[in-house]
Amino acid sequence: MVGFTYDVNRKQLERLCADAIAKQLGMVIARQGQAVFAVPGGRSVSGIFSELSNREVDWQRVKIFVVDERQVPMTSSESNFAVINQYLLEPLNERKTLPPDNFFPYDVTQGIKKYQQQLESVGGKFNVVLLSAGEDGHVAGLFPNHHSIESTAPFFLTMTDSPKPPPERMTSSKQLLSAATYGSLLFFGEGKKQALKNYQDQTLGIADCPAKIVDLVEQATIYTDNTV
Repeated sequence: MVGFTYDVNRKQLERLCADAIAKQLGMVIARQGQAVFAVPGGRSVSGIFSELSNREVDWQRVKIFVVDERQVPMTSSESNFAVINQYLLEPLNERKTLPPDNFFPYDVTQGIKKYQQQLESVGGKFNVVLLSAGEDGHVAGLFPNHHSIESTAPFFLTMTDSPKPPPERMTSSKQLLSAATYGSLLFFGEGKKQALKNYQDQTLGIADCPAKIVDLVEQATIYTDNTV
């Protein structure tokens, strides 16, 4: 089931999305004692991270993973870690609400096998996932009409030929993302209008528009500031 939230005010959308994620994390924690939350990098999600860091969430029971990452050290300017750290982790650490061990960054030196083992150690699936669509409709590191979206990997995969630089990337697979219980998908900014149109085009499949993965998630909401 997919809901749709539209508002010309992006700040309002960020607040609504943060409210929804906080509620979802709370429901998962109440049901199973902990929640696995998967996040992307990029400036599109920085406002949501800032809002979310102020929400009443039992962060002691939340495990945070990344949905995708560049195959670079975390200290690299190309790493997704910088945005996640600045807008979510640092504020939570300042409040001493998120234990350092509750964040699982992708370590390029250890690879996807280790990352899979870390995910399996906390249940083997994402309970709540936040995604942001690219201008071409890609999500995470899954690109239209590319082997990444066709992959049958159950957890993570890597590539050396990403259509979007840099070419070497790690990403959650279609199977892993679609198995989430709750999902939020963003189409923020004028540049995402065509991606939103592609998502709404019923003649296109997931291979043509990977953002349609959200249709497979048990319960998901799309947030956009584009007229629909």
